[in-house]
Amino acid sequence: MHSLLRFGILFLIFFLPTQLGTFFFIPESYISGIRIDYLAPTVYFTDLIIVSAIIIFLISIIRSNKHIVLTKKCVELFKNKVTIFIFILIVLNIFFSLELVISLYRYSKLLEIVFVYFVVRHTKILSKHILWTLVLSTFLQLLLVALQIVSRGSIQGIWYLLGERSFSLSTPGIAKISLQGIELMRGYGTFSHPNSLAGFYLLLYGFVSFYQPFDKFQLLRKMFLTIAIVLILFSFSKIAILGLFGILIYSSFKNKTNCVICRTSQLILPIVLGVVFLSGVGDPESLDKRLWLTASSLQIIKDHLLSGVGLGNYLVAQSTFSIPYPYFFLQPVHTIFLLSIAEFGIPLLVLIMYLLKNMIQVIWKSPAGKAVIITVVFTGLFDHYWLTLQQNILLIPVVFGLLLRYKSVVK
Repeated sequence: MHSLLRFGILFLIFFLPTQLGTFFFIPESYISGIRIDYLAPTVYFTDLIIVSAIIIFLISIIRSNKHIVLTKKCVELFKNKVTIFIFILIVLNIFFSLELVISLYRYSKLLEIVFVYFVVRHTKILSKHILWTLVLSTFLQLLLVALQIVSRGSIQGIWYLLGERSFSLSTPGIAKISLQGIELMRGYGTFSHPNSLAGFYLLLYGFVSFYQPFDKFQLLRKMFLTIAIVLILFSFSKIAILGLFGILIYSSFKNKTNCVICRTSQLILPIVLGVVFLSGVGDPESLDKRLWLTASSLQIIKDHLLSGVGLGNYLVAQSTFSIPYPYFFLQPVHTIFLLSIAEFGIPLLVLIMYLLKNMIQVIWKSPAGKAVIITVVFTGLFDHYWLTLQQNILLIPVVFGLLLRYKSVVK
């Protein structure tokens, strides 16, 4: 049973970058007659893996008689006054949400995140197996991204089974870049946007770079880090590339090697390549859109300061604003901080952060934990995918679970 559970977790890690799923477009999923993916309850392949892993985990707990201790801990948790207040505020948040069904669905995803973290943290997995899984999964993404850029569109075929969307360079709203006058497709892989891919692998880059249990497997580590750098560059995500610069500079100074040439070349080459990729010109209206979304979010927060609009309901509130563009444009505000305040409301968000405070403090004690938290905060200032997209949402509890799995890592 334990072997089956370990395989399930590795299976999840391998398919974590994918987004194969079935969307259920209910009446609440439409705005102005247009169906919105963000508002559609979705069952992903990774959700099925998680449900299977949870069932196996619970069976193993019951068979080992550990369920009694676990039950006592759960009872103690729900006796905590903070937990009780959070539960009450969640009920109010759901009750006052703009669309009840959407809110209930998003809270089910939040519960899934908690289960993922708990199962990963309490499952013994060899670090070598984790690293091998990451290398193979990341290599597949690199292969797909390279094919997409060369063919100037999606590949489909077997890649559809991994969740690749159908698009081409001429698809309206597609993310593309102009580099030295040449129009290129930005790397999507199996993600819904290149920025999401870039943030995903930037967080993994920081995690793998400083995660102590990987120290014994330097060849595998370097393989993963090299592939991750190429993926981040091919995404042409300026924020992620700047974040990569920060990690490279920090790790270069932290490296104790006496080989100055080795250290310098390891630092200079990726930065030179990064500067080249940063020179690309993307959507000229990007900054204007972000400022408009920020202004709208501040008004939404002002109108729903205490109760919030309901988890997952931000776009419903955003749709009430007149679109200042000649085409339909509806996206979440590009910062997780304003988005979370708008959806949770200030009282509930403050209590949730208070509940997570101890865990974050423990994670912060390790270099890998610092890299992960700083990456989420930095990229979260400029984008929303940590709260809205399946791959990014699930990556955080997996990484947090792995960080806290080995107590020596956070001492």
